[in-house]
Amino acid sequence: MDTLKLARLGLGLIGIFAAVQGVVAFPRLSGTAALVSRQFGTGTAMVTVLLPFLFIWVVCYYLVFANLGLARLLSAKAEALPGSMVSPGSGRILVGLTGVLIVAYSLPGVITSIRAIVELGSFYAEQEFWRITVAYLAQAGIGVFLVLRPDLLLKLWGRREE
Repeated sequence: MDTLKLARLGLGLIGIFAAVQGVVAFPRLSGTAALVSRQFGTGTAMVTVLLPFLFIWVVCYYLVFANLGLARLLSAKAEALPGSMVSPGSGRILVGLTGVLIVAYSLPGVITSIRAIVELGSFYAEQEFWRITVAYLAQAGIGVFLVLRPDLLLKLWGRREE
């Protein structure tokens, strides 16, 4: 794997991390929008939710699919360093490390959600609570997937180890 492919992979993984954060942020943003709409109206609430969420997804798209320009800039600087080498398994390691980061980032939310379910003693809770719980579990699931199946992601992106 050359430095350009590694840079593109790294940027794409950062984009996936941002997308996962967007999944978790959306229930919080929608809860904020409900509060804002009561006080300032629906239009302000839509802007409160949609602009940050849209910004996250635009950045994700750029980092995952349209990252060639930035990757060229990063890889050109890396190749200029003396003795710079990329090992053949670096892509797989990078995907796995991203998965570990996502799992670690989601654990406080997952643990808090499980603790709340146990303390409630039943599965009846507010709708907002369930949206946030599902978002944290989805985040943890994506992280575990990246740790356990990094080759599948590399294959889907067409960036197999060389």
